[in-house]
Amino acid sequence: MRVSVAGDGGYVVLDVPAGDAAAAPVAEGELGAVVHTNYPGGALEFGPRGWPCLPGASSPRAGSFTIGGGSGDPDVVVQLAGCVRCS
Repeated sequence: MRVSVAGDGGYVVLDVPAGDAAAAPVAEGELGAVVHTNYPGGALEFGPRGWPCLPGASSPRAGSFTIGGGSGDPDVVVQLAGCVRCS
């Protein structure tokens, strides 16, 4: 699965199969707020083992998303093991 979140709050979830098959849309929408993230391009991909990675990469990468204009703690934290914590 690949999750992409734009800075304006728009998001897209894609099913990214192994091999040459094309990615298929699963969901898309608007969060209704600006989003800040430390994932380049606002995208992360969950590999076959459930680890979060950058799209096309195989090494796990932790990160976070902050929804809204606040500069407080992140609202969504993605840990290396694939656990997602929302506050």
